[in-house]
Amino acid sequence: MTRWSTREKVGGRTYSRAELALATGMPEPMIASIQLAGLIEPIRVDGEDRFSDADVEMARAGIRILGAGFPIHELLGLAVEHGNATRETADKAIEMFDRHIRASHSGAPGDDRVEAAFKELLPEVTRLVALYFQRTLVSRALARLRGRGESEALARAVAATESANLEVAWK
Repeated sequence: MTRWSTREKVGGRTYSRAELALATGMPEPMIASIQLAGLIEPIRVDGEDRFSDADVEMARAGIRILGAGFPIHELLGLAVEHGNATRETADKAIEMFDRHIRASHSGAPGDDRVEAAFKELLPEVTRLVALYFQRTLVSRALARLRGRGESEALARAVAATESANLEVAWK
């Protein structure tokens, strides 16, 4: 049986809610709210909720988005909607993995093929989802500008998207 350490589960350092607030500059009550909304999910370490470096990155990204002028209630509502859809899709993907990968590799104890398949596929699925979302967002935004006849804004947006390559790295 494989035993995972907390470090392996979260990819590095863990943070209490107060430490997460300090690391991100986000007020602790806001962190509690986004946790309650299911937008961040702590892991339990020795009976305490702990957050990961990924939670720090997500919180910082959220703060930068808010800093661009988006209203917090609208942004949180959209994030919750996206989170719910993402969880539903993830559950279906897990079921598909179980049916098509785990079922075909349910070999003898110690058979590492399922773990190897998971480690190989998870970064690819992450890359696929991130790139698809980026492409969809950009193409729909450009279509909206085109539909409004905003040729100057469209030209600037096209130029900006040509230099904005999404890089997905597995940590």
